[in-house]
Amino acid sequence: MDVPRLLRPLSRVPRWAIFGFALTGLLLQAFGLYWDIWRHVVVGRESFFTPPHLVLYAGFGYVALAGIVGSISGAIAPRWAGPRIRIVGLLVPVEFLLIGTGALFQAVAFPWDEAWHRLVAEGLVSETFWSPPHVMAIAGGIVSTFGFFLAVVLGRTRWNGARNALGLVGVALGAGLLLFSLQVLLGPMDFATTFNGQVLRDAIAYPTGVSLAAPAVLVLAVLAGRRAGLATVSAMIYTGLRSLMVVGEFALPPPILFLAPLVDLAFLVLGPRKFGFVAATMTGGTWAVLFYVVYLVLRGFAVEALFVSLFSFTVFIAGTVSSGIGFGVGGIVQKLENSAAISSRPMVPSAAVPVG
Repeated sequence: MDVPRLLRPLSRVPRWAIFGFALTGLLLQAFGLYWDIWRHVVVGRESFFTPPHLVLYAGFGYVALAGIVGSISGAIAPRWAGPRIRIVGLLVPVEFLLIGTGALFQAVAFPWDEAWHRLVAEGLVSETFWSPPHVMAIAGGIVSTFGFFLAVVLGRTRWNGARNALGLVGVALGAGLLLFSLQVLLGPMDFATTFNGQVLRDAIAYPTGVSLAAPAVLVLAVLAGRRAGLATVSAMIYTGLRSLMVVGEFALPPPILFLAPLVDLAFLVLGPRKFGFVAATMTGGTWAVLFYVVYLVLRGFAVEALFVSLFSFTVFIAGTVSSGIGFGVGGIVQKLENSAAISSRPMVPSAAVPVG
């Protein structure tokens, strides 16, 4: 199946423009989401076209455009795209398929959310944060962000070379955005200036949400980029983005930046070949313990025995499981990158092959 003639001009869009559209859309979604949460809690939900909603919709448009144009360009000129999957006769690059799929989730979630608020929740955000349309929209953002991360990882070798500094910054940027999108799962728990002493939230829900996201992404960053330091740079990008959201009564960012160097140190000492599942798990466990210490310092050590026991168990288990997930996903990303590198090598003409 040939690409329709009307769509062929899209294949000539520069690669940097496609990545720029995706990055712009993800950043707009990040700002719009936290603005929307703040407005929901402080002002209430007014209409489908509130200012933060418009920012979210603009971000969705940029991401959707990047997914569509990248898919078409990759189908026509596969030399610069990653491994491809056949969709309705087109060989669509897997990274842009993920970006487009996430945008599709959000395209369905936005009008569904409006209907949900009008017919089910009657505008009460406290009852609808984990509503089906919200879950679909959040999942779409995570899928699109992972697609962007995968795109910069695969494009690093194909476009600028594995050792190019710009490519490594792109990997760290993608990981920082992925960490940000996963931290959205914390939801209203970020909306607090101080710890309120609730055991369920402080000792189980919040630390588990942070620890299930952070070690996995940090381990994934160093495995995908094969460079020590990427975990710290990714944490810096996440902390910078999250710090910009500290408005109203939002809590400060989790102390990921202070703990990310442990992942880089483990990778630097062990090297890429020895940084296996055991090393990743140990890194996650150590990260969880230090996160626990920093968290207690921020609380002024005003804790109870029940809090200590619950927090210790949830953070350590969540951090260890998360690091193992990061190692597993990192292995998949490395295989995709190797596959993309092999497929991008120039083909040797048959006439140039010597006959034995």
